Amino acid sequence: MSKEGIGYFSFDTDFFHTDKKVKLIKGEFGSKGVVILIYALCVIYSDKGYYAEWGEDDCYLWSEDLGCDCSPNLIGEVINRCVKRGIFDEDVFNVFGVLTSHGIQVRFLKAAAKREKIKIIQEYALFSLEELKEGMRNKVTFFPLKVDSSGQKVAILSEKVASSDIKKESKESKDLICAPEPHEIDAPDPEKQLREDFEKIYAIYPKKVGRTVAFANYKQWVSPKGKSVGKNRYRLTNKQIYLAVRRYVRAQEAAGNDDLQYWKNFDTLMGRQLLDYVEWEDGGK
Repeated sequence: MSKEGIGYFSFDTDFFHTDKKVKLIKGEFGSKGVVILIYALCVIYSDKGYYAEWGEDDCYLWSEDLGCDCSPNLIGEVINRCVKRGIFDEDVFNVFGVLTSHGIQVRFLKAAAKREKIKIIQEYALFSLEELKEGMRNKVTFFPLKVDSSGQKVAILSEKVASSDIKKESKESKDLICAPEPHEIDAPDPEKQLREDFEKIYAIYPKKVGRTVAFANYKQWVSPKGKSVGKNRYRLTNKQIYLAVRRYVRAQEAAGNDDLQYWKNFDTLMGRQLLDYVEWEDGGK
């Protein structure tokens, strides 16, 4: 059986001083907080390579390994704070109970560059293929998350997606920026087509926050039925979504907003606010 994780990972020697998020963890929890964070990274990289599943039982297992007065309660508090601080992606954590981040995934891919194939669970992915070198793009394969018989993970994702509220109408366009409309083509792998189309849009957005929920929103936008809003359903094409995202990016750049913390998270933009930037072919809405 091939190894999923990696034997080592890159580590900034100025880790404690240059990373504000780490400094805040150290300031709140002391050196134990940093020890727990480093242990979490070791678990992630050594097991699956780019993520680790997280649950209440892990607090006790990690406490036994770490010792040094790292109680289960402390470990749980540190991990939750790391999520809130953005060290681990909050969307993937809340929806799937998984610890990962864009940076973790990129470092894993670099370390695994010599492998012939690299499998990535598409629901966990926080990077775009456009970010990778051409040789790496062909090695990465996205595959869907396996759901148990209870369908629990699907239910959680559906509930989170259902919270999006859309209020304006759109009209179709047959002239697409991305590949042919994935909801109408007879593709051998429709989910792969959806992912490829989405990534072309995701690649132009600089703030890589909220990818999982944004992808779920995207699939609803381009589906045959579209998104249900009240008594109506609204549908967008790839071109409309692409141009809407690009219009927001250009507006931010024109306003001189260089600090990404003031930009919308990508899942927020892909929700109801996306329609504020859609170009309507007839000049109306």
